[in-house]
Amino acid sequence: MKLSDICDVYSGYAFKTFNDLGHGVPVIKISNLLPDGSIDLVNCLFTTENIKEKFYSKKSDIYIALSGATTGKISIMDKDNTFAINQRVGIVRNRSTIPNEYLKYFLRSKSNRILEEASGCAQPNISPKQIANYVVPIFSADEMNRIVSELREIDKIKSTYHEQLELLDELVRARFVEMFGDPRINDKKWKAGKIVDYFEVKGGKRIPKGMGYAERKTNHPYLRASDMKNATILDDDIHYIDEEVYKRIKRYTVNAHGIYLTNVGVNLGMAGVIPKKYDGANLTENAVKLVPKDKILLNGMFLSYYINSPGIQHYINERKMSVGVPKLAIFRIESMPLLLPPLELQNQFASFVQEVDKSEFVSGKAIGQRENRWMQDVNHCVSKALVENNLKHTFFVLEDLSGIRNVTERVKTKDLYVSVSWSFYNFEQKLIYKAKWNQSSVIKVAPRYTSQCCPDCGYTEKSNHNKKIHLFTCKNCGYQSNDDRIGAMNCIVWE
Repeated sequence: MKLSDICDVYSGYAFKTFNDLGHGVPVIKISNLLPDGSIDLVNCLFTTENIKEKFYSKKSDIYIALSGATTGKISIMDKDNTFAINQRVGIVRNRSTIPNEYLKYFLRSKSNRILEEASGCAQPNISPKQIANYVVPIFSADEMNRIVSELREIDKIKSTYHEQLELLDELVRARFVEMFGDPRINDKKWKAGKIVDYFEVKGGKRIPKGMGYAERKTNHPYLRASDMKNATILDDDIHYIDEEVYKRIKRYTVNAHGIYLTNVGVNLGMAGVIPKKYDGANLTENAVKLVPKDKILLNGMFLSYYINSPGIQHYINERKMSVGVPKLAIFRIESMPLLLPPLELQNQFASFVQEVDKSEFVSGKAIGQRENRWMQDVNHCVSKALVENNLKHTFFVLEDLSGIRNVTERVKTKDLYVSVSWSFYNFEQKLIYKAKWNQSSVIKVAPRYTSQCCPDCGYTEKSNHNKKIHLFTCKNCGYQSNDDRIGAMNCIVWE
């Protein structure tokens, strides 16, 4: 069932003027939608314009960021107070008996798809009509409520986990100050110098014009500024380049245990250590690497936390260019003040950070186990519904998705209800087992060209399939449909 069949889906109102004097009605803008799914209802601008009733908030509305860096961010209104909704905030207003939280979790599972479909221009942008066409899986009321209950419990566990991480990060920062003092005033009187005295600062390289990322995992990871957080490289959305692109930019790589520093964009000023697994990876043009000139006098972990400390961040913010996209020139980085405590003391700090990282890993592993149990339950429910809603002697045809984890490697782990978290093999096994109850069978076919071949005329062409908007359009006969439906039709025909 399409989302538009059960909800009104449209964007907010294009206000001409705002005021911060409290005159009129408070306005919810994209900036008021918070990452945790809540809404900042305190820091609002106001409007005195007269607008239609549909542009005012209602309790249980679901709001979606339709443009900008946070496109796809989902929030839900839990207050009865009246707010006006700004233009680039999408409104999803439920007019059915389907639980609103179920729809919220469904849309959260589509965050990655929303961002993907919104990309392709300087400013990500998606229309409500595109989202309205998303197909919502519908189960019984009891089943949907049970799914919501499970996901709500996972959210609580995740929230607790993130609170624990914050406390651990605070512990590390406090330990840094205790051991090394305040870098701004060097109250412990350590030997001082500049970055340029001990390091060469070398920039990365953008992907050549007309070329792009590889569609699948290759031997050449391309590290972007958005991957550089928490003094390391995050694994959840690594992009890759193919051999042709690599040959063009192969000189711009990083080494294991080297130091990076972002110098362009919203994440400007973040430093960290390159993990061993990314030895030889290509580096974005939005970051630099610090290459030691001589004998190692600085521990990489110490240097990362030193640069990320409030004092050095203050130095960076005072010297960055803020017109347009924020930038920090290489000569500014080279002139950055640098403290050199004894290497032994730096190593002690690095060992402390490693122990804290172990605690974070244990907490994260517990969440992963809970996710897996939930996904196994989903697999059970879906496979059971398929068998019970079809006649005896049915042939269930599946694509042979061996190695599917490599295909979905680029999907962000925050979208824990889809793709990477999905146990494809587990689902297949459950369906095979349950099909036998109904004297039915499961058949697997090769997925090659299933999304490129027209089931009507047989014309096969890669450009038939628009992955970005999940649409198949035959270049020969004009037949058009959802790409997943085309794949399913071809699986049946080819078998």
